[in-house]
Amino acid sequence: MRIFAIGDVQGCYRTLIALLKKIEFNKKNDQLWFVGDLVNRGKDSDKVLDFVMDLGESAKVVLGNHELNLLATYEGLRKQKELDTMSCVLESSRCETYLDWIKQLPLVHADQGNLMVHAGLHPGWDEKQALKESKRLSKRIRNDTWHVLWKGSKKEPPVWDEDADKNQRDSAALAYFIGVRTIDKKWRVVKEFDGHPEDCPNSEWTPWFEVRAKKMSSKVVFGHWAGLGFHHHKNFYGIDSGCVWGGSLTALRIDSKKPSRTYVSSKEK
Repeated sequence: MRIFAIGDVQGCYRTLIALLKKIEFNKKNDQLWFVGDLVNRGKDSDKVLDFVMDLGESAKVVLGNHELNLLATYEGLRKQKELDTMSCVLESSRCETYLDWIKQLPLVHADQGNLMVHAGLHPGWDEKQALKESKRLSKRIRNDTWHVLWKGSKKEPPVWDEDADKNQRDSAALAYFIGVRTIDKKWRVVKEFDGHPEDCPNSEWTPWFEVRAKKMSSKVVFGHWAGLGFHHHKNFYGIDSGCVWGGSLTALRIDSKKPSRTYVSSKEK
């Protein structure tokens, strides 16, 4: 079975279909891993959700920040912003079906020596810890006790500490899973910068995947960081190549020792 990790789609349905045609995707023989952010910014979020949901077990998806923003908008925790394109989902007759499906998404998916997360992982976590944190947070999202965590993960998230108050701990973990790009010396998620590391204005801010306190034996694929573009660092692969911003959409084949990349330029207008 071939396994392809797909970068942030963000409503770019036409580009997704073009990419799957290029890799000759076969639902019976292939599996697609989506790094989250299926929705928002692009115009066809509903079409992307319909397509991915219809794939069934041929698709593995983790929760991204835009999925959580969609839930927060529906539940009145935030207002749509100028660049948001959530209306096609929120006004759909299938809205509740979409949101119920999104609530079931994990924050981490791991299989066959590969691990997928939307944004990143705390330097002190190994695979076991990452899955433990994902399971705990996913339970809170499903039972609707995640609102305080979502608010706590915004602006300046707390430092993650396994022994801290549960809301502080879980807010910090959520900030890693769906929001991290760079971290400071205390391993706190930095929210002020989303560009390429070469343009980082603070020498104390470091890409999260370059700081490891515990070894990760898995290949780790992540998205979220369009400013980074496609990036390979040791066993970490950033695959958000900025499709919705006029870049490209990436498919990374990860079922072999040496992952190979296929991409198509954005087809969105």
